[in-house]
Amino acid sequence: MRKKNALAILFFLALGLVSSGLARRIALHYQHGGNLRVELGRLRLTTLTPETQARIDSLSSKVLVTYYVSRPDRMPSSMRRMERQVTDLLEAMRAHAPERFNFSIVDPDSKADLSGFAARRRISPYRVREVAHDSWAERTVWSSMSIAYGAFPEAILHGIGPDHLPRLQATLVSWLNQLERPRAARIVLAAPPGFQELETALGERGRIARIALDEGAALPEADLLVWIRPRNVTEEQRRGLDRLLEAGGSVLIAGGLYTADDRSLVEVGGEPALALRRSGFPAAELLAHFGLIAQPELVLDGRNDSLSFGGEERAAPFLIRCIAPNQDFRGWAGQPNGSLLFAAPTAFGLDTARQRELGYTAQALATSSEMTWIQEAPLAPRPPLLLSRMSPEIGIPVAKQPLIVGLRHDDDWRGRMIVCGADSPFADGLYSREHVAHRRLLRVLLDETIGDLRLVVAGADVARAQPIPPLSGPGRLFWRTVCVALLPLLLAGFALTRGVSREAIARSGSLRPALKFAGALFGLLVVVRVAQASGFSIDATTDNRNELAVEARAIAKRAGERGEVRVELLFSETDKLPPQLRPWIGKLERRIEDFRRAGARLRIERLRPEDLEESDLQRLRDEGLVRHQGATRADEVTTFRRYYSTLRFSRNGRSILIPLPDSDAFELLEFHIAFALWRLDGNAAPHVVFATDAPRLSAAEDYQDFQQKGLFAPKGSDVYRVARERIARNGLRISYVNPRDPKMPENVDCLVWLQPRRSIERMAESALRYLVGGGNFILAAQHFNMLQQQFRGDKTSGFRPRYWPQPQTPDIERVYFPELSIELVREVLFDELSLTIDTLSEVVGRGAARIYERQEVSLPFQIRASSKNFNPASPLMQDLGDQAFVWANYLRFDEELLDELGIRATVLMSTSARTRSYLWSGGFVPEEYLGIESPTSTQPTEPIEYLGRLPLGVLFEGPFPKPEKGLDYRLGEMTDEDREAELPWPNSRPGRLVLLGCSEFLKNDRILDEEFRGDHLLWNLVAHLALPEELAALATRRSIAPGFGFLTPEQKLTWRSIVVGGPAAAIALFFVLLPAWRRRLPVLGPPVSKRATA
Repeated sequence: MRKKNALAILFFLALGLVSSGLARRIALHYQHGGNLRVELGRLRLTTLTPETQARIDSLSSKVLVTYYVSRPDRMPSSMRRMERQVTDLLEAMRAHAPERFNFSIVDPDSKADLSGFAARRRISPYRVREVAHDSWAERTVWSSMSIAYGAFPEAILHGIGPDHLPRLQATLVSWLNQLERPRAARIVLAAPPGFQELETALGERGRIARIALDEGAALPEADLLVWIRPRNVTEEQRRGLDRLLEAGGSVLIAGGLYTADDRSLVEVGGEPALALRRSGFPAAELLAHFGLIAQPELVLDGRNDSLSFGGEERAAPFLIRCIAPNQDFRGWAGQPNGSLLFAAPTAFGLDTARQRELGYTAQALATSSEMTWIQEAPLAPRPPLLLSRMSPEIGIPVAKQPLIVGLRHDDDWRGRMIVCGADSPFADGLYSREHVAHRRLLRVLLDETIGDLRLVVAGADVARAQPIPPLSGPGRLFWRTVCVALLPLLLAGFALTRGVSREAIARSGSLRPALKFAGALFGLLVVVRVAQASGFSIDATTDNRNELAVEARAIAKRAGERGEVRVELLFSETDKLPPQLRPWIGKLERRIEDFRRAGARLRIERLRPEDLEESDLQRLRDEGLVRHQGATRADEVTTFRRYYSTLRFSRNGRSILIPLPDSDAFELLEFHIAFALWRLDGNAAPHVVFATDAPRLSAAEDYQDFQQKGLFAPKGSDVYRVARERIARNGLRISYVNPRDPKMPENVDCLVWLQPRRSIERMAESALRYLVGGGNFILAAQHFNMLQQQFRGDKTSGFRPRYWPQPQTPDIERVYFPELSIELVREVLFDELSLTIDTLSEVVGRGAARIYERQEVSLPFQIRASSKNFNPASPLMQDLGDQAFVWANYLRFDEELLDELGIRATVLMSTSARTRSYLWSGGFVPEEYLGIESPTSTQPTEPIEYLGRLPLGVLFEGPFPKPEKGLDYRLGEMTDEDREAELPWPNSRPGRLVLLGCSEFLKNDRILDEEFRGDHLLWNLVAHLALPEELAALATRRSIAPGFGFLTPEQKLTWRSIVVGGPAAAIALFFVLLPAWRRRLPVLGPPVSKRATA
């Protein structure tokens, strides 16, 4: 028996050696595609459809397809079979009709001249990321296709990836059809009367089909849907919009919450006034699905049109004139390059989490100006609003508001979504009005949405999975049970029929062990339920995170001494709440109970606002109760919900409302309750002022890309809107200051200035006066944004991406801070501890328009600020995760000079030790700083000299002196009398300044990144600067996953081996030692006699 076992072991060892020897060859063979392909699915990549065969048979000229692709070993793992798969499809097409169809495969990197050959045909490589040495790395790859068909213009398919393979065959056929027989666009128009001029203009670009969507009509297949003044939208229509966009069609929706027409202008006391009516536009139901939020306030602008009243022209701030610099159509087919007129438009907020879930990126195409403010909309029963009462002094100044938003999907082959906050640009009379660019606006939108490429993608007959019809809750549960439990049930049934279970039971003698286990499990469940009902709990966290903090207990005790507090839970029924909020209701009640046990006298009442009398509900609305709304996806169904989720605390006629719209708000429950109890004592909410500037192009870009072409350069939009909203949602009072014309309010607890831009002197004077007088000041700035560019015909770069530092001109090194030795170093900073981001790459041709392509970039100027490099002793950095300090700059200061001034500097966060910098004065960043080997460089690689850890964020505390050199921005225009009347500087008092070397992480599209929560860092800083210490400690108490510092590839491999292989090694060791352990165990029971053994 032993001999047989030995032979078997030798056989398996020999088989393993042979397999290991063949493994590499098999892997390489598979990597290159192999020779065997079995297609069993409904969608077959290389099997030609009847439509494809018929199209090839009907070709009037020969077709040559050229596929530009990198060789497999230069591709990331997900794309190594691209050449094989695309070649198989092209081989099948050529085999069907070799006299009509041919192709060639070109690797532009194989020869020096081939990259230039590709560039002349508008073919470009692009950057993709991969995992190399257990970390993210980048590669420049080629995967594009050109189609030459007779005398027709050559067609290009850029950036073909694995996701495009299922529709590549249909797309090729669609391109051949479009080249030979260009089809008219299918345009569906849903609009009320009054848009005949629009319909005529659309008819000139395609076939028009009228449809009554407001009456519930289903969406037909279309290349473009134009929906004006929607009044009703059904769930099926929302799903139809998703299908249309997925198929490559586009959608244009125009309309606002209010109607402003000839009847809206009324006379009150001889003065013109505005009386608005609700338009019926279902903005919440329709737009929330796409991550857009319709703002209910009336948007007013100092840059406006005028009205004739009583024989004279009167400024009408509700008629917003959006001039060309307030438009940004970069990446689109053109730009209107003129003024657009919006009548009482609706501005849009962004639900970036929802858009990230759907894969959309929002672009503000048109905005209001920097002279914008909001006021309450004059809707009945409110009286009309006099035009003379439309003033920023009466309203609330705000940043530039988005009026047209374009949504672009991560998959560029999907259609575009455009939402316009008013229909006035398309209304009869205004559409063709002189001195406005409404015609050009429509032309740009049509060129983008029904151009040849979009028609090809939308016209491709791709076999798509049929949508599953909506299922009820029990239906979904049934099918899930069938899918999950079917196989185990079949196996159990098979075992029973074979008698295995009966034999096992017979050998064990009874079911007693199983019953004991079930009884123990049931007893444990009973104990848990009793503990929950009694409020008993055990906090097993290291820092007692699940218990009330000491600060919260102190606030609860003081609140109990001041009297009873009424706590009203204003929540809708559970089935109306979003699924992610439902588990929080029980946690909320337990947390309130914790405060009551800590000494607060709380009387809890549970109310459903939907069941209240209208008068009671209106009273709560006047206090600030709002009905939250949004789209949620659960059980594979997207549902729009309107719900109440608010806490109300009241005592002695004073009340505080705490909105809890999402799970993020519930995470700070302890702070919200303590903050409400603190405010009931008569304390006002801290006042935080934001000064934020809009991004602008550099002077060189402005001149080269716009002025020379007779165009107006865009002046940017409000990219820090979400940052302000994240602070306001925690109960603090927020104000906005225009840095171009700052008017600082009184009683400011904290000033936040994000990304100053030249000229900064006016805002700098206001901020420094506040700081010198003992204020709390947060300043976030950086010198550069890194732009990725590719140039056709550039032989020196081989058409690889080049990186240009776009100057942001914060100019803080020119005023005041040099007197304190504080410097934001104007060098490009690199850190090997980096991260990956999505960015737009500019593809620039000679004399051609710029093309923008979204690509993933992982380079060392995108710094990962690890929590391991945060100051653990500073409360400002408490409970923070890693931060995305993209394109950051480091800080430098002289501690001795600061000590002489009485200012203490505390480094809050720093880089890793693997840093270096580049003193940029023009041109592109050298590739050796990026870890990219330059093909033109012949010099040997020199050892890198690292700069070590560099400060990224510093807290300065102490009495800041008055500027010695002064701010001379007004010297040329000030008279001696003006200088004498200038306000004196305040006396120097202890203040606090937090200086951050990055502002990019606070922009709308980055601040709520799931891995890098920039809003947490901003909230920590604001809370500790604006709130009392005990409240600040509660405000920043959260659970976070700790980050890692810089790890070498060897260290990563070691830890991965331990984590992955450790459990397996332990199990193997256990079974190896088990026999020896069993032999050492004593034998239990009476000894067995030799006779019995015999």
